[in-house]
Amino acid sequence: MNALMRQLSYALANLLGVAILCFIVLFFVQDQSGDAVSWTQSFNTFFASISSGEFGVTLDGQPIWSEVITRLPATIELWISAFILAFIFGIPAGVASATHLNRWQDKWVESFALIGFSLPVFWWALLLVLWFSLELGLMPVSERISFVYDIEPISGFILLDSLLAYSKYGFNAFVNALQHLAMPVIVLAILPTAIVARVTKTALKNVLSSDYIRMAKGQGISEKQLVWKYGLANVAAPLLQILTLQLSSLFTGVFLIEYIFSWPGVTSWLLERIHVGDKQSVIMGGFLIASFLVLINAFMDTLSNLVNPRIRRSR
Repeated sequence: MNALMRQLSYALANLLGVAILCFIVLFFVQDQSGDAVSWTQSFNTFFASISSGEFGVTLDGQPIWSEVITRLPATIELWISAFILAFIFGIPAGVASATHLNRWQDKWVESFALIGFSLPVFWWALLLVLWFSLELGLMPVSERISFVYDIEPISGFILLDSLLAYSKYGFNAFVNALQHLAMPVIVLAILPTAIVARVTKTALKNVLSSDYIRMAKGQGISEKQLVWKYGLANVAAPLLQILTLQLSSLFTGVFLIEYIFSWPGVTSWLLERIHVGDKQSVIMGGFLIASFLVLINAFMDTLSNLVNPRIRRSR
């Protein structure tokens, strides 16, 4: 309970810091013509608006909160899909590397990790568009689904909504949505896959060389069971810690991916607002996104503490 309250206090402090930063920026970029408005008046007005959920309207007259909430599922779907893909491929790759040290499996995984860490996201995106879309014509290059499918945005998540439209299109809409999702997710998943593979290898290598694993092996327990049942249980905590640190930085990748693939998420909406000079929308929308990231980081920190007993005991 104490750890949970501590994480909650950290999250509230971070939210307050983000709000103050957004207020300072908004105060200086707003039109100051006419009667001068004091810092105190602006500060009270700003925080009263946030507290009441009134984040203002765009230059088009649309509520900023509504615009962000409408676009957010597309970004979350891209984000979560990339993380799922990273775990599906990263953990087996890390296991193969840890159990075949200095062999070809280990060298392949290390080479992939090095490339994944070194090359930028936009380079992978442009390369895949050039090859799979323009050259081979295998995958669509933009949007979430083809225009021939009239999908009602019930949840905002295109994969789920396309399944809900099964009576109208069968699995055709779902397959088409998967095709549109494939390239952005693959590009976005390259870096977290490299991270998962490297962390899994390092943690598992240390576990497999420990005394209790040697003792278990001497008792006749198979290597497969040692790795997948006992070894990976010790990998969950460091993986969660590393991925928590990577959450915010990966959101930068989402900005680039949504722009390159014309993905109608919340970050592409922010870029649209920047292009039209909508200062209020950029700042308040940025505050909402930053608040979302703070809450996600707090949740991941709490989950990491629950998984790792050593952190619980130290606190």
